[in-house]
Amino acid sequence: KIKGFEAGGVDYITKPFQYEEVLARINAHLTIRKLQQQLQRKNEELGELNASKDKFFSIIAHDLKSPFSALLGFTRTITESGLEYFSPDEIHAMILEWQKSAENLYALLENLLSWSRIQEGLMEYQPDQIDIQEIVMRNITLFAQNARQKQLTLQHAVQPEIFAYADSKMVDTIIRNLIMNALKF
Repeated sequence: KIKGFEAGGVDYITKPFQYEEVLARINAHLTIRKLQQQLQRKNEELGELNASKDKFFSIIAHDLKSPFSALLGFTRTITESGLEYFSPDEIHAMILEWQKSAENLYALLENLLSWSRIQEGLMEYQPDQIDIQEIVMRNITLFAQNARQKQLTLQHAVQPEIFAYADSKMVDTIIRNLIMNALKF
């Protein structure tokens, strides 16, 4: 018996065979093998999930970098030059750029939170009558600065007073993601 275990055997059956014992041992080993295969599949899925998570965080970090860079650039310009070197119109323009960068940053964080809620199954569906053009225009305004930086123009063909019965947060997230992807790619 010991030689058998040392050689890699995991079980044994003694003679004379007992039918019930043989079946029980075979079933036990089939169950163990099935569980090992399931565990292997789960580990592979976990590895894929971790790779997806890493890619997702890489994309988020990249997307967050642009608005933060703009905010840092504006503050650096003012701290290095001083406000007295800028006209009131230039200061106003810089503040508007800060606001746009902050709004872009906020939109990215909203996307991250929405994605997180969806992953956890916590995003509630609250349909209501929504104005599609309003949502599209809000998001185009939000990303206008990003588009200008890439020398792109954001346009839409949504007619006024196009209403839908849907969850406004979900539609907003979808539109925001579509515009972000259009700007990115």
